[in-house]
Amino acid sequence: MIPIIFRVLRCSLCGGKYHARQQLQSGKKYITYQCNGHNNNSCNAPGFSHLKIENAFINYLENIKDLEFDKKYF
Repeated sequence: MIPIIFRVLRCSLCGGKYHARQQLQSGKKYITYQCNGHNNNSCNAPGFSHLKIENAFINYLENIKDLEFDKKYF
């Protein structure tokens, strides 16, 4: 099953889709997102961390009035 984030996340520079990448640094696993255009040098959008997009999404949801959600899923 493809996470919903991959269906809605688009690059603001080229409109391309983002893909996830796992990296291992100092024994810790990190997930980052990178525009698909970056791989073929057609886009120079910077990548960003999974935590950054997750926190931004949670903040966005928290600012919607009358929305209730269970934080254990985030």
